[in-house]
Amino acid sequence: MLAYIDCDLHSVLDGGDHDIVLGAVTDLDVKHEGGALVFFRGGYGRVAF
Repeated sequence: MLAYIDCDLHSVLDGGDHDIVLGAVTDLDVKHEGGALVFFRGGYGRVAF
């Protein structure tokens, strides 16, 4: 695990064929530094910031 974010549910919005879930962050921590892993256009990849 690189990091985690704990949230309380704020609201769920109708996004057509998806639900958009909004949360209020209650806690977060970074355990290890590393590049972000994202899912984009049907595949996983890394993103550097």
